[in-house]
Amino acid sequence: MSADVKREQFLHSNLPKAFAYVVNDYCIDGLKNRLIAIPDYESTIRDDPLALFTAIKTCVHESAVPTCHHFDTLGPPAQTQASQGRGVGQSDPSIQSQSHIEPHSRERSSAHRYRDIDI
Repeated sequence: MSADVKREQFLHSNLPKAFAYVVNDYCIDGLKNRLIAIPDYESTIRDDPLALFTAIKTCVHESAVPTCHHFDTLGPPAQTQASQGRGVGQSDPSIQSQSHIEPHSRERSSAHRYRDIDI
């Protein structure tokens, strides 16, 4: 028997073991129930770890889709600057002026600190 045939037999004999390992050690009960509920679970997914990973991906992405389509319960939308009568780029008048702060004071202080270092 050639080495390729032995490797292929080894692969096929270990696929059910890999399937069982993933299901038993990494799938929570809810996911197991969802996988078993798939109509073609027994015929296509059982004992095939690659099909199992595809099914897990599908189950996870289906559960990630938001199911709430009633946006009227969220309340009124937040007011934007344009709806408040201010144009884009105009600041909120409630913010106090901070003109006393130098915009680049940190860069200046660090440059001053390291100016005597020769590189």
